[in-house]
Amino acid sequence: MTKIVIHSQDHLHIINTDDIIFCQSDNGYTDINLAEGEKLTISRSLSRFSDELDESKFIRASQSYLINIDYVKSIDKKKRIIRLFDGAKIPFTGTIKELLGMISRTVMSP
Repeated sequence: MTKIVIHSQDHLHIINTDDIIFCQSDNGYTDINLAEGEKLTISRSLSRFSDELDESKFIRASQSYLINIDYVKSIDKKKRIIRLFDGAKIPFTGTIKELLGMISRTVMSP
């Protein structure tokens, strides 16, 4: 279990990275969506924040989204959407083969 410190405007949040469902970039900010339904916004780019996360658990679905593969429920190949267990629908870029490669790479990492 890995914990990280998230600096928001008024608080320091200590969270377990397993509780991060997905992250979304928003003009230099990153919205972090947590399993309990909480959403934190930090003033750091998604690229910079992703450097702090375990690359064996998180994949870049598109330029704007980083998802925790443990929360992937299904992939709609026609609509190019990843459905997560919390009900979120995340668009993905790239091919299905690339997406499955990223997911299987993370699943098979030691």
